[in-house]
Amino acid sequence: MHARQIIQRLLGQECPSIHAKRRACLAQIVQAAARAGLGVVRIGKQLRSQTSLRHRIKCCDRLLSNPHLAKERVQIYRAMSQRLLQSRQYVQVAVDWSEIRADGSAQLLRAAAIIEGRAFTLYEEVHPQERLAASLVHKCFMKTLKTILPAHCRAIIITDAGFRATWFKTLNQLGFGWVGRIRNRDLVCQQNGNDWFGCKSLYSRATAKARDLGYFFMSAPTLSTAD
Repeated sequence: MHARQIIQRLLGQECPSIHAKRRACLAQIVQAAARAGLGVVRIGKQLRSQTSLRHRIKCCDRLLSNPHLAKERVQIYRAMSQRLLQSRQYVQVAVDWSEIRADGSAQLLRAAAIIEGRAFTLYEEVHPQERLAASLVHKCFMKTLKTILPAHCRAIIITDAGFRATWFKTLNQLGFGWVGRIRNRDLVCQQNGNDWFGCKSLYSRATAKARDLGYFFMSAPTLSTAD
């Protein structure tokens, strides 16, 4: 079955409040993008229409800048998430930033479900470089993601070392489980212990199979000067 038919059926069933013409146009453009890529001109060339190329390109541009579709996109993400995760009680979700433009002026924040070794996008936002890793952006993003995920499915958020303490506090406040990675310069102290040491000293205890090393407190390193 063609992508256009699949998308129209899904949106008709799960997002009936979206205008029928907008659903049809979105399905048509997604099918064209699957063949041509994400350039507006290339998509316009692949649209199956008897109209001029200029008209087809303008049609793509109008849809991409449509304010109604911008508001409805969370509804579409939610519909896809419900279908994807309907039979799962738990899901691992990788969240990370990545550059869209080579100069870094546009940054993508994406949450993707990890299922059987594949990543399926659940939700994503684009932000200017000055908002990269901003706490408010993270908080709003995760609040939206929480509304997208099925109520019965518990998400375990997985992030790399670029996400710091305020990020994990936000996840705790929103009720997410999480797995994070700390930097090798961070200091840790084992529960009920008194000594602080660099976390990289634990590397020698790593094995090919994951194991629990116990509970640790973590603190940012402090610099001191000798007299």
